[in-house]
Amino acid sequence: MEYKRRNAIFGNDAEYYAASLFMMLKNPNGTRRPDLLSMGGTFTPRLTMEVKSGKNMKGILNDYQLHYALTLNGDYSELQNRNIIEINHGMFDGIDWNATRRQNLSEDIAYYYNIINRADEVRSYHITKPFSSILLEWKEQFIVPNEFGFYAFAVSRSMRTKEHISEVISALSAKMKYDAREKRSHYDERDIQTFQNIYATDILSIFLDEPDITTKYGRKRVENLRRIYSGLDTLEKITIEGPNKTTIYILAEQDHVDLFDSQLRQAVAKRIPIIERIHRERREALDLLKNISEYNDIELFDDLEEVQTKRATDPSFLTELRIDEFNHLRRLSQWLNVGEIPFYKYLEEVPF
Repeated sequence: MEYKRRNAIFGNDAEYYAASLFMMLKNPNGTRRPDLLSMGGTFTPRLTMEVKSGKNMKGILNDYQLHYALTLNGDYSELQNRNIIEINHGMFDGIDWNATRRQNLSEDIAYYYNIINRADEVRSYHITKPFSSILLEWKEQFIVPNEFGFYAFAVSRSMRTKEHISEVISALSAKMKYDAREKRSHYDERDIQTFQNIYATDILSIFLDEPDITTKYGRKRVENLRRIYSGLDTLEKITIEGPNKTTIYILAEQDHVDLFDSQLRQAVAKRIPIIERIHRERREALDLLKNISEYNDIELFDDLEEVQTKRATDPSFLTELRIDEFNHLRRLSQWLNVGEIPFYKYLEEVPF
């Protein structure tokens, strides 16, 4: 299994984990929309999340995903076959969006980043078999608005390249406008500056108002962030108890306080015992991995049930794994409780 595909398993498992915990849809097509989308009627306003996971309290942002904040409403509209309302103002403070119009549905959509810290010591070379994702464990989560992600990206790039921050913001906003207007992304044109870290240590230092939590460079990043992101100090600080004594730290926009402090809190409280049970089941199922041959095909990780079922009956694929054991591992790899179906299956039933 090639390195890049093995690495993708980490992010995929984080998305399944968050989708199950927050009762959200895991987007089956992440090229144009965020990773997680709330089902109709579950949250008001609707909630979307781009999940960034990793070790050492950081995740990686991509500039070709920044346009999601502009195109998200149009994508929802297209999926729901609904008309949109065009508003002649931008959504990022201090940026001139005359070249493009923000598209809004009649209902608001909250777009946030979720940086999830990984608790295990698993490395990519441990991911050699289907369902190896059950080795992974997740800890603290840090949820911030899309504007926080945009400006954090700009600050990281500016500090790395020594470009003036205004030039970086101008270049990023131009790229976002182009991607929104042309309904595409710059994925094929990515380079070394396409990827910038977003640091949970920076977020935690802001949340707790304790600068020494982050590094020397982290304090400089936060200082630069405060200088260009005028809305930073207006964000509401919310903590929610997560599974297995973890904490979810949220910096919420004022309009979204109820969404997180009440609605999401209730959803998480309902799911905690289920997630903790699945976590225990994953630990207990590790011995089943010994019954699977190492295999260079990633298809088993796909959401397509028919592909997985076919693989389960292929003697060249599995050695001593029974069908019920296969289905058990598949359920656990998607962080699902007994009897639950993958959240993406709701797409056929619930428009979003």
